[in-house]
Amino acid sequence: GAMHDPDPAVWPDGRSLVFRRDLTPFTGEMYRLPLGKDMAPVGELARLTDIKISAARPAWTADSRSVVFSAKGGLWRVDAFNPKTPARLPFVGHDGSQPAISAPGSQGRSRLVYVRVFTDSNIWRIDAVNSGAVPFSPPRRVIGSARSDHFPVLSPDGRRLAFFSGRSGE
Repeated sequence: GAMHDPDPAVWPDGRSLVFRRDLTPFTGEMYRLPLGKDMAPVGELARLTDIKISAARPAWTADSRSVVFSAKGGLWRVDAFNPKTPARLPFVGHDGSQPAISAPGSQGRSRLVYVRVFTDSNIWRIDAVNSGAVPFSPPRRVIGSARSDHFPVLSPDGRRLAFFSGRSGE
């Protein structure tokens, strides 16, 4: 399959580029590429994250040393020049995505802004004599939470239900 390299973020002085490399749909790794004066590659790719975390939407921190990115329903940080295990930003909580970081202002502080995205979907039930028949009861919610509950599958006897849930935040 073809690789795609979306989500570029150029280092503030233009000497490095960080991007996501999609190896398969919905999975990717974050890389840093050194750049020369004309922004042409001048070194080897350095992998910052592995495919298990599926990092996306990188933003350079104000100190130009680390990258903040979206992954697993939150925001994470990794050192772009000495990458080790990425650390989740605990103050963002669940559902953080698409970070943007400002340059330091007059008081030396920068700002982090991000999008908070979450879905609350539930599983509903309608009782009918047979498939396609007019139901004899109104729809009612049978599985619900403040997160995503979807892809329901009934057991052959209709007494048990398996479903996917995002209740853990991932």
